[in-house]
Amino acid sequence: MSINWNGVIITGASKGFGRAIALTIAKELLNPLHFILTSRKLSDLTKIKEEILAIRNTNNTIIDLYEYDLNDFSNISVLSDNLFNKSFVNYNKLYFFNNAGSLGPLRVIDDKLTVNEINETFNININSSLYLSAQLAGKFRNGSYPETLTKLFLINVSSLAAVQAFDTWGLYCTAKASREMFHKTIAIENPIKSTNKSNIYILNYCPGPLDTDMQTSIQTCDTVNEDIRNYYVNLKSNNQMVNPFDSAIKLVKILLKELFESGGRIDYYDVVEGIDTPATNNVIRCAGGDACSCGVDCQCKVAGKPQCNSCSCAVTKKS
Repeated sequence: MSINWNGVIITGASKGFGRAIALTIAKELLNPLHFILTSRKLSDLTKIKEEILAIRNTNNTIIDLYEYDLNDFSNISVLSDNLFNKSFVNYNKLYFFNNAGSLGPLRVIDDKLTVNEINETFNININSSLYLSAQLAGKFRNGSYPETLTKLFLINVSSLAAVQAFDTWGLYCTAKASREMFHKTIAIENPIKSTNKSNIYILNYCPGPLDTDMQTSIQTCDTVNEDIRNYYVNLKSNNQMVNPFDSAIKLVKILLKELFESGGRIDYYDVVEGIDTPATNNVIRCAGGDACSCGVDCQCKVAGKPQCNSCSCAVTKKS
């Protein structure tokens, strides 16, 4: 077996951004690849497996599928063993895309919030995510894998909601903020050594407002903040949502060229030197995500207080 195999582990791999990541890597990486994919439905995973094999030579592609609902935190150690207890002999890089997530209830925080809602939202978005990242980082750091495996890339799929609070998005914002801080901590605890040493590289990547089923849920939710719902409805109707494959291509290029600081966060809209700038990069976004053409950095530092009078954001514009 060749000594340049790469492992690619993706949670939430069968749909949306996870599917886009898997298919983009299948096209962009020429190395022999071992895909380790998990999602809630085996039937959906089987479809993505067929799509990958339609792209790649079966002689240099291995695909393992694991059906698992991340809401079931009681058995998360079983999934962890399935995903990470591999020999990885003759592998030199391992990519873990900690992607799976859910919106949870989108409504104002009040006494109607239930324990079950909190548990279900946090099991998927926080508990399972943190546990899996911790297990893999620990195995890598403790020498559980061969010395040939010198680079672990741990990618937390984040969101603007990790750093910006949004009306009616309380649990989701909390979850995304928690995940991002956790992965930043892993980076601090595992500083990058010289390039010929084994290293863990952490990236918090915000893929932008993706055109996926999750955004459809926002657009049809009758308890989400009306301005935010209308914003996403307008994005969709004006064909301004981010194609998951466009965001996945940017992410994969950033990883392949290692154009990030471990522990940092990169947004789809950020200009990254050495990466083609998406067409939408000339649009400055405010906290609500709307466009502002004034030509300065208008990303609101405080909700409701944009930095210029030209801001047209329905969520944060000045009165």
